[in-house]
Amino acid sequence: MEPSGGCGGEDRLSALPDDILVLILHRIETLAAVQTSILSRRWSRVWALLPELHFHFAPRPDRIRDALDAHGGALRVLSVDSKNASPESVAAWLPVAACRLSGDLDFRNQLASGTQEDQWRAQRGAIELPCFESATVVKLDLGFLGLSVRPAGVFARLTELYLRNVHFHVPCELGDAVSSPRCPCLQKLVVSDTWGLTKLEVNSESLLYMDLTSLGGFRRLFIVAPALRYLGVAGCFCHCDDPSAACISAPRVDWLEWMDLYDPSSVHLGEMEHVDWLETYQFSVYGLQSSTRNHSSVWLLQLFEVVEILVLTLVYEKAKCTLRRRDCPRRAAGNTATSEHEKLRLQLWRQAPECDSPAVLDNYQYLMDCITMLPGTTILHLKVIANGHAFGASLFHILRMCSGIGQLDLDLWPHSTEEQTACPSGCICRQQAHWKTEELQLNCLQEVEMTELVVNEHEVTLMKHLFNWATVLKILRVTFHSSVTERKAKGFCQMLRSFSRPETCKEFYIRKGTDKVLYVPEE
Repeated sequence: MEPSGGCGGEDRLSALPDDILVLILHRIETLAAVQTSILSRRWSRVWALLPELHFHFAPRPDRIRDALDAHGGALRVLSVDSKNASPESVAAWLPVAACRLSGDLDFRNQLASGTQEDQWRAQRGAIELPCFESATVVKLDLGFLGLSVRPAGVFARLTELYLRNVHFHVPCELGDAVSSPRCPCLQKLVVSDTWGLTKLEVNSESLLYMDLTSLGGFRRLFIVAPALRYLGVAGCFCHCDDPSAACISAPRVDWLEWMDLYDPSSVHLGEMEHVDWLETYQFSVYGLQSSTRNHSSVWLLQLFEVVEILVLTLVYEKAKCTLRRRDCPRRAAGNTATSEHEKLRLQLWRQAPECDSPAVLDNYQYLMDCITMLPGTTILHLKVIANGHAFGASLFHILRMCSGIGQLDLDLWPHSTEEQTACPSGCICRQQAHWKTEELQLNCLQEVEMTELVVNEHEVTLMKHLFNWATVLKILRVTFHSSVTERKAKGFCQMLRSFSRPETCKEFYIRKGTDKVLYVPEE
């Protein structure tokens, strides 16, 4: 009798039903699954039953088109990762995918490390965005390949559209393509890090979520979206002086992140009576009275009397300002930011002035007095980019106008492992010391969360006063910066016991790699 495991044994794998074989092929690379077609006649068409195809950095992009042609069936998911793809290679398979896809498309094209975006814009042609008649989600991260939008065609089932790192070719009627007549089911639109999109006019009955970030050359925004709930605009109007920059009719918006220039004479937000989450443009604590950014924040804050959650960003000049445009925060070329923190860090860099000399705050004025009113709020989220400066006075100014808050989230920036240069002892930030002797009652504040503490003198001083102000504080959560050692964290916890109330529950977290781990200090 021939052993069951011998070469002449029964091919039990091929005897399995198709649905089981498809599950097996689903667990390997798509190109490897295609190659199983040469095993036998039984296997020749099994791979074509796969509802999902994934191509990760295929050495020959033309094989994607060949695989799609051979597959021939409907696709639920198609994902493609490429590096330095040419417009021609993408145009070879994208229209075929548009015809076959009934679910999600995710295409990401990475630029080679060190490649300048401007060079790629100059060297590359354009891809025409095909009409995805049956696709539900389309995500295109083009690595600054050119993209043109055809003036006809209906995206009948599309619910989500993401366009990142795109160089739009004119004329570009993206707004027409995503409006209700051509995109009747669209609920989510995200456009970020683009060039060439000068205007966007959207009229959508279905749109619920819209996020626009860093649109180079952008000038005009017109939105009519009666169902819209979230609107985010950041870094789009920084260089726009058009008197009719934005006109928005979205009365149901309840989450508004306008992290951009705002002037009521040129930006018309319409009636937004349901906003309960509001985030504004960053506010420079020190600077010139003519600061456009600060005026934008103040004007926007005056539009709202009450919001449930208010998010403010306070920015101090760096103690040593060596920032240049070429010193962009490093990240893999062609990749999008990996977190919201990195996105904002990149946005702040883009808006920062050229500077080679030390930043001397003495030449600036204290600008917090420009904020004379804030919306009534329950939860206050403060992002403080202190850069080594004393920030107690600015926080006191904000808290004094938000004394009814029940929760305070204090996020200290930047989230970087680089050592921050402390400001000199004679810096004017230390002259704003009146807040240490003034009274403040936060009688409703029950929960405080502080993240990215490096445990410096400014943080400790604020913590001591916070316990004096918040007499009913129930919960304190502290997350230390990744540079803080367990020994330093233990010392901070011991010091905290000396002035905190025993009835306040305290939780501490330290960073271990990318994880946040609960830290229980030894008694």
